[in-house]
Amino acid sequence: MTVAVVGVIVFGVLFAVNWMVCRSVVYPGVALAGIWLLEFIVQAFAQGVLYPVSWYALAVFVVGAVCFTAGAALVYRCGARPGNPTKSSAAQAQAQAQRGDGALLWFLVALLVGGLPTFIEKVRQFTSAALFSPAFFVQARQGFLEQAAAMSRAPVVDNLVVLSSIFALIGYALTDGARRQRVAAWALIGLSLVYNLLTAAKAGAVTLVVALFAIHVLLRRRLPMRFLITSFGGILVLFGVVTVGRLETVGQSLTLAQSAVATWHYFLGYFSASPVGFSTYLDHPDLVPAVWSPWQFFERTANYFRHFFHVPDLNAHFVRVGPDMFYNTYTAYFSYYPAYGLAGVIGFMSTLGMLCTWVYRRALSLGLVWLVLYGMLLYGILMTIFNESLLLSLNFILKLVVVALLVAGFRRLRWRAHASRVVMPDAIH
Repeated sequence: MTVAVVGVIVFGVLFAVNWMVCRSVVYPGVALAGIWLLEFIVQAFAQGVLYPVSWYALAVFVVGAVCFTAGAALVYRCGARPGNPTKSSAAQAQAQAQRGDGALLWFLVALLVGGLPTFIEKVRQFTSAALFSPAFFVQARQGFLEQAAAMSRAPVVDNLVVLSSIFALIGYALTDGARRQRVAAWALIGLSLVYNLLTAAKAGAVTLVVALFAIHVLLRRRLPMRFLITSFGGILVLFGVVTVGRLETVGQSLTLAQSAVATWHYFLGYFSASPVGFSTYLDHPDLVPAVWSPWQFFERTANYFRHFFHVPDLNAHFVRVGPDMFYNTYTAYFSYYPAYGLAGVIGFMSTLGMLCTWVYRRALSLGLVWLVLYGMLLYGILMTIFNESLLLSLNFILKLVVVALLVAGFRRLRWRAHASRVVMPDAIH
């Protein structure tokens, strides 16, 4: 209890300091300090359900957070802040050219709709249960996990899931246009959720929600309360389906009230257990082999050409984090500390703080590539309480950047074509 209370105080102070640097919930320093503050608030109320975090684990968490936020503040304070977009003739021409975004977005919708039957057929290789039933989530998830463990490369059809999330983020970043453009963007989001749910994994849907939240705040400069409430409710429903499905597969039948209690218990456990798992690793390193590495993306990429590196499966061992709880998430520090110790925590967290803030500053100018890229980085920042989703997500991030650059290039060509049609008659007269 004492460690949790000290954690609340320390991260509360760190949150306040970062809030004075930049009064935005999506600023990297505020986001990181805020999620860890919330984590230790939950820890303080979970005594008896969870084992306590050790003092040394708390020290590692604090050192990492201080280094991250110090790097963020250094980059944020040293550069010139981007101004608000001006209503110049070029900006007006670009706004007119945005009317063509609807056609592009509907084309992306058609691609995802066309690929959906193929992906469902692939999922049917793992389960014959009714789509989105409790049994479906359990069996499909097991199938995808076995596929990931057995193959170095995912099948081509699996890229539809990645593309669906990328298209949804790009579509939402372009929702300032006509009504049909907004409808297309929401269609992309809905299709992306369907694709991600078909994989029976929670991470894809949560990633999408967090990244959309970041894009919304950067575009509108305000908190989307209705979006937050709806998204949080949707995440709880997803946890509920997975929880009930797991219990039913072992023969337990629950009432609606019992299902709600089990879902809430599972959600809070998932949210708060990871720091305890990392603390357990620090106390007993022999229990948990270090299977995460910040260089894993580069090692896997090299292995596509020849087997240079042994890359272990990312699913780490489960450990007991409470009297009746077992989990296998260990915070982002499980990727840095085992190989590099406290020096690695300091180096990686400082560098990531500077890089995330560098992207954040450019996202303030509302450029498409920077908007969607920072949406993913904010997800990685918030997920530091669970796992490493910054360096370990480079595969998805690079694909996101490539597709966003292609879309931005297409839009720039349209803007130049429209600007030439507008400016030339004015020059003649």
